Amino acid sequence: MITKSSAGSKWVKQARRQVDRATSSVARHTGHFITGRLDHIRAVRRDVVLWLCLILLLICCCFAQAIRINSRTMVKAAAPGGNYVEGVVDKLTTISPLYANTDTEKAASQLVYPGLLSYDSANKLHGQLAHSWQHDDSGKVWTVKLKSDLKWADGQALTASDVVHTLALMKKPEINSAISSSWQTITATGKDTTTVEFTLPAPLMSFDSALTFGVLPKHILEGKSAIEIADLSNKQPAKLVGAGPFSFAGTEKSGDSSTWRFQPNPNYYGSPPKLNTFTIRTYSGNSSLIKGLISSEVNAISGVKIDSLPQLKHNFKLIQLKTADGVFAIFNNEADLTGDPVVRRALRLGLDRSAIRRQVLSGSDNRLHEPTALETPIATGVYDQVDRLKQPDYNLEEAKKMLDGAGWVQPQGSDYRQKSGAQLNLNIITIADTNYQNVAHLIAQQWKKLGVNAQVRAIPPSGAQQNYLAPRNYDVLVYQIHLGADPDMFAYWSSTQTQASGLNLANYRSRRAEIALSAGRSNANPEARQARYVAFVHQWLKDCPAIALYQPSLIYATEPNVRMLNSGAALIDAGNRYQATGNWTSATRMVMTTP
Repeated sequence: MITKSSAGSKWVKQARRQVDRATSSVARHTGHFITGRLDHIRAVRRDVVLWLCLILLLICCCFAQAIRINSRTMVKAAAPGGNYVEGVVDKLTTISPLYANTDTEKAASQLVYPGLLSYDSANKLHGQLAHSWQHDDSGKVWTVKLKSDLKWADGQALTASDVVHTLALMKKPEINSAISSSWQTITATGKDTTTVEFTLPAPLMSFDSALTFGVLPKHILEGKSAIEIADLSNKQPAKLVGAGPFSFAGTEKSGDSSTWRFQPNPNYYGSPPKLNTFTIRTYSGNSSLIKGLISSEVNAISGVKIDSLPQLKHNFKLIQLKTADGVFAIFNNEADLTGDPVVRRALRLGLDRSAIRRQVLSGSDNRLHEPTALETPIATGVYDQVDRLKQPDYNLEEAKKMLDGAGWVQPQGSDYRQKSGAQLNLNIITIADTNYQNVAHLIAQQWKKLGVNAQVRAIPPSGAQQNYLAPRNYDVLVYQIHLGADPDMFAYWSSTQTQASGLNLANYRSRRAEIALSAGRSNANPEARQARYVAFVHQWLKDCPAIALYQPSLIYATEPNVRMLNSGAALIDAGNRYQATGNWTSATRMVMTTP
């Protein structure tokens, strides 16, 4: 008989055997399907990692190829927008065309106050506010037709009355405008809202070059006193709205530096500027100007000096603009030594002008070209017939013979020539802190080979007019004068301009030259006019009142992203460098190139 107790014990044993069998089975399956296949899993993992590496390598290759293709087909290009900040070493205290005196003041004025006419990149006059202009047969009456729908920045209409009122302000003695003297004998009449008639006391074929003066708003200035006008112009320029591509936005002063900001004019008659803002920052000296560019305080600087170029060689773009100015060695034709035309011609013959032009930019930067040669008192390119006329080529031995013939002999053992016991000493004057100091020293070095003791003195700009230019206190003046795009050089070489305030710095007097100059500026026939100026240049070359050296360049240094004027472009002068700012940019974008 089986008891209840023995039956339970048997069941427990059976259960244990089943558990043992199950455990053994699990162990066998684990060993077979998991533990036994670990090596296979490791092998599979190696394959997966290898494939992942290959895929990653393929992606990297594709990415590198895309970059390579992109670098060949995509280029950085100028894009609308950006903020342009130009650094200058110049005075900027006003932007009013009534008072603008320095190059930077004149240039900034044109941003806000356009003229009737302006110069393009080929130094040709084109209409700015003017739609057309012409003169009558007499050459004394000029008629200007304005463009339609011109507006001031405040939305008011710009009409002929604004032009007439601006001229009236320029002529007022109490206004003391920087250009007052040029307009005293000229009257302006508004014939209708878009027509202005200018009447001159005598024919003047170069009068259109004077129509670049900035026009001011009559509706703001009418009835104002001279003091109020000066206050608006110099202290509250934001209230004196303009009609140019930009409007005044504000100014700040910090120590010796001032910052003038401009923003696009929404009522500008032409295409709106591409820049978001236009800023001019002044510096007290050249070293701080260079630091401002290197530190990105500004992204462009103008008027770069030759001795600064080595610092800017590698990281900045250099832009060389050809100006219609001329650098001359001007003889004082009334001084004891240089009053002798034989001595003047000998000094010209003994000066290697080509060497001076080469040395002006010698070793500074191979991206810059030697200055344009200047052979006459008229800018190169104005008249073909004038361009064919040349100064005599350098001939040191012939120059020595000329001085010998004039009685200036060089005693044996002496470095310098003498005549009647007096040594041949010349006083060369130039303006300090300009590129012409080096030119003056090069001239002195060359003339020493002639036996001439030439001493160079660089004078500060502040006292130059009063102490040297007005009294003609020099034998030779190395100086830059504005030639312009018109051949009318009456102001520089007419005997009527030899007074202290005149611009005939040579004190040159020639009846034949005077007749040719007067006839050239009054003759309306282009061929006859050219013939008169050819006659003038012939006489000028014969008399040698000065030596024409070269036409200088205005040099810009900019950050690579700045797009402005192209290197080699023509510029009438530094005061007109902002004429084409509508297309300037400082922003960039990537664009695809065409195959």
